[in-house]
Amino acid sequence: MLLDLIVALGAIAAIISALPALGIDIRIFGRKKHVIALSSATTSKWRWWLVMAVACLSLSGTSYNWYRARRLDVESWQSHTQETIYAKSYRNEIVELDGKIFDHCHFENVKLHFHGRAPFGFNQSDFGGEVWLGTDNIAIRNYISVNAAIEKLGVKTHLVCTDSHGNPISDPSLAPCPQ
Repeated sequence: MLLDLIVALGAIAAIISALPALGIDIRIFGRKKHVIALSSATTSKWRWWLVMAVACLSLSGTSYNWYRARRLDVESWQSHTQETIYAKSYRNEIVELDGKIFDHCHFENVKLHFHGRAPFGFNQSDFGGEVWLGTDNIAIRNYISVNAAIEKLGVKTHLVCTDSHGNPISDPSLAPCPQ
């Protein structure tokens, strides 16, 4: 995300820099900036047009990445199709959680991996041995880090589901959190 922001700012700066060199008048806060006259000895206009093209492509690519990252997360979570897995035993393996409902399954010495792309659930499943939880999702990692830091201070934490404004959702029929 930070890299996309840096690329976008660089592209905007390149476009603004190239405009006067191409003889295009620009106005900043209502005042006309002087047009820079380029001699053929220093550079040619085709190079500036190339700078403009690369900057515009970079800016459009960055914009598309921002849109796609936000849209795909929302779409995949809201329009998920969950696969129900019934009465399966998992022993000493990695289990992908996204988009699955585990019904009457047994887990023993497993690593549960959650990407955060689709909801999951457990229905009357049991766990034995050791269970590791893993994720490659930075938001989930940060949440886990905050929770661990607060608990390290001796404060008991509780899972609270909130709406988009941070207000708690207190409907007891939605346990533990709405999907």
